[in-house]
Amino acid sequence: MKTIQVTDEVYEKILKSFCANDSKAREWMREPFSINERTYATDSYLMVSVESYLTGKEFIGNCEDSKKMICESNMCVEPNIIGLMIEVDELNELLKKSTEDESLLKGKKTECLECDGYGTVTWEYNGHDKQDNCPVCEGDGVLSIAKARKEGMTCSEQHLHIDFGDSRYSTFNIKRLIDVANLLQENEIYLIHQTTANKAGLFTVGKCRILVMPIFQKKSDVVIKKYDL
Repeated sequence: MKTIQVTDEVYEKILKSFCANDSKAREWMREPFSINERTYATDSYLMVSVESYLTGKEFIGNCEDSKKMICESNMCVEPNIIGLMIEVDELNELLKKSTEDESLLKGKKTECLECDGYGTVTWEYNGHDKQDNCPVCEGDGVLSIAKARKEGMTCSEQHLHIDFGDSRYSTFNIKRLIDVANLLQENEIYLIHQTTANKAGLFTVGKCRILVMPIFQKKSDVVIKKYDL
């Protein structure tokens, strides 16, 4: 990729993309926050961190709660340099081929986006609210991948996984690393710290550190790639 000068607006955009946007999320997770010389953002599934000077400003957050979380995470440990480098182009090609392979997703289901997985929808009639089974998923709250695609829902990435050593990550979250790489015009993602299968892995993309939680592994998981450490 062509080297460019990354502006503080780009880093701010990255940070805000990792903030929680769920109304039920803790308030301090809804905005970036600065601790010492670094600025962080998290939605509780992933966490991004950059040196504060890159943003051109200081973000004030609830440091009591956030600092506790930071200190308990791998973000503050000295990296156990694994040195695994993955090219963004390789990941993009891998995801493209995998999401187009219907056989990988046979029998898999996804949450219905029409009813947000609740199985019911509310509609108004003569000034009264009525509740019925969702007409798309027929009250199940989930859809087969084939039907979801027919309804125009893009959902296959959350059903595919990549193994890094003993840890398994959703490609939905790996795609978020790719998004950061695209914003920074980087073509390399590094895994620099990982301990056990159920602990978060620490990745770097350019000057960003990104902590990603692995998934709980099941035999039914569709693993499209395994990287040995």
